Parts: sequence; C-alpha cells; structure tokens
Amino acid sequence: AALYQDFMGAYGWSEPLAIALADTLETLGDLESAGDLYVEIMDQCRSCHTRIDPLIKRQFADISFELGRHSSAIMEMYLSLVQDDPENAPLYFQKISRIYTSMGNEEEARRFRVFAQQAENEITRSNSD
Repeated sequence: AALYQDFMGAYGWSEPLAIALADTLETLGDLESAGDLYVEIMDQCRSCHTRIDPLIKRQFADISFELGRHSSAIMEMYLSLVQDDPENAPLYFQKISRIYTSMGNEEEARRFRVFAQQAENEITRSNSD
C-alpha cells in the first residue's frame, strides 16, 4: 500500500494505481480507506464524463454493504449493476433484498428475493442451452 501511495504522491493521480491501492487496502482490511478511494475513482470518471467501470461500482457497493451502509444510494448502485453486469444479477437482487430487510420493508425484500430466483433460473436456463 505504501508503495502505491508514495508513487501517487510523487507522480500524481493514476487510475490504475488507485485501483491497485484500493484493492490492496481492501485485502489489508482497511475497508474505509478502500471505499474512500473507490469514491475518488468514481468521481474522476464523472468529472471526465467517462463510464464508471462496473467492477469499481461493485467493489464500492460491496464494501459499503459489508460496512453496514444499507442505504437507498447503495440499493440504486446495485440496481444499475443489474443492467451493467447481468450475469451477477441474482447476487445484486439478494443484496437489495437484504437492504430492504434492514430497512424493515419485508414486502420489498420478498419481492427482490423472487427477482433473484428468477434471474438465477434465467442464467441456469441460458447456460444449459
């Protein structure tokens, strides 16, 4: 982590190095710092009007979820990932369901569990074709 931080301190922002640093911080268990760095990476993409890599969005959403940040914003990020990364839609729907459960909305939680099962069935069907 120190190597990436020192390099970026000396030479400035580099997205590939920022991603490597965020991955390293996550591996080291520093989820707060990794999440902050993913926010910075996404902000850089927004400022230059480039598409945010779905992997970056997923890493940020998963870290936020793991840290117990079960918010509408994280739910919306998972919903956008359903479109960006449909192969993992069942996982995203399950996480949305768990967020709804944490918010006390069991009806929506059940609805998204059904979506997760339907998405899983579709993937299974398409893989067996």
